[in-house]
Amino acid sequence: MKNVLIKTGLVLALSLTFQAAKSNNGSDKDRNQAEKTIKESLNFRGNSISEQKVEILFSTGKSGEVNFVLAKTANELLKKQIEKQFSNMQFPQLKQDVVNSIVISFKIN
Repeated sequence: MKNVLIKTGLVLALSLTFQAAKSNNGSDKDRNQAEKTIKESLNFRGNSISEQKVEILFSTGKSGEVNFVLAKTANELLKKQIEKQFSNMQFPQLKQDVVNSIVISFKIN
């Protein structure tokens, strides 16, 4: 039951602010699709995450695969999980070799 609540709380309360780091990286539709991919892909089942914000920097290669990811958080377990999950994501709609920044607010209800 706790796992379901954690996942539901994350899905319902996941707040994303997606922006290219000082560059225009596609249309609003492209950024919305990237946000949707992130929301659907992140999974922190069974982990206790307090309310916090995590900034994630990432870039993509030619075919949209994530080729660099850095999660800025003091929680080492959360950092490793975010970086591992992001490294498996695909963002073909984003320009290659552009650093993207996203801030995720975690709130467990």
